[in-house]
Amino acid sequence: MNCSDLDFLLHRAAGVDTLPAGAGAHVRTCRRCQALVAALNQGAPLPSVPGEPVPAIEDRLLHNLKPAHALPPKKFFFAAFLLIFVVLMALGIAHLGAFAWAELNLMRRIMICASLGASAALLAYSMVQQMFPGSRRIVSPALLPVGAFVFLTLMLAALFEVGHSGHFIRDGMPCFEAGIPYAVPAAILFWLILRRGAMLSPRVTGVICGALAGLIGVSVLEVHCSNFDLRHILVWHLGVGVAGALAGLAIGSVGELMVRRRSA
Repeated sequence: MNCSDLDFLLHRAAGVDTLPAGAGAHVRTCRRCQALVAALNQGAPLPSVPGEPVPAIEDRLLHNLKPAHALPPKKFFFAAFLLIFVVLMALGIAHLGAFAWAELNLMRRIMICASLGASAALLAYSMVQQMFPGSRRIVSPALLPVGAFVFLTLMLAALFEVGHSGHFIRDGMPCFEAGIPYAVPAAILFWLILRRGAMLSPRVTGVICGALAGLIGVSVLEVHCSNFDLRHILVWHLGVGVAGALAGLAIGSVGELMVRRRSA
C-alpha cells in the first residue's frame, strides 16, 4: 500500500472509517497521509445563519403570498374573447348602419364573413394559448397576426378592384376614425381577461390582443362602408387592425421593459 493507493481508496470510499486494514497500517507510517486523513475527519463546520434576518426574510416572502387557483378551461376564455368580438361588432353595425351589406352579393358576403371569422377565431385561440405557458403551438404566435392580415389582404384583393376615387385621404379618414372607437374598448376588455393568465411575453400578447381588437373595427367598416375601392379598404379599413396590432406591440414592449427593470 502506498500514497497513490490510499488516494484512490479515499476517492472511492464512503468515508475514512470504511478503509481496509492495510490502508490503516500505511497511514500510521506516512505523515503525508496522516495529515490527509486528519483533515478529512475534521470536516469544515457550516457557517451559522444569524437569527435576526430570518423573520425579515419570512415577512418579505409571505407579504404578497396568496393561494393559487386553477384557471378555468381554455374553451371558457376562447368563448369569452369571441363573445366580446361579436357583441362589439354588432353594436358598431347597429350604430353606424349596414349600408355596404345591402349592396354586396351573397358570395361576397360569405367570403367576407368567413375570412374575418376565421381570422378572429385564430387570433382568439392564440391569445388563449398565451395565458397558459407550455401550451402546444402549431404556428408561432408572433407570426400569426402577420399571417392573418396577409390572408385578409389577399382575400379582399380577390373580391374588390381598384377604383378611381379622387379624395383618397378626405374620404378615408372618417372610416378610420369610425373604426377605432370599437377597437379601444375591446382591447381593454381583452386585457382584463388576459391578466388572469400567466403571460410570458407581454410583447407578443400585446400584438395579438391589439390585432383582435382592431379586427372588430375592420369588421364594422366592412359591413358599414359602401366605398368598394380596394385601396380604400386596405388602407382605411384594414388599417384599423394594423394600427391595433402596432399599438399592442408598443404597449406590450413597454410592459416587458418594466418587468425586466423590476426584476433586475
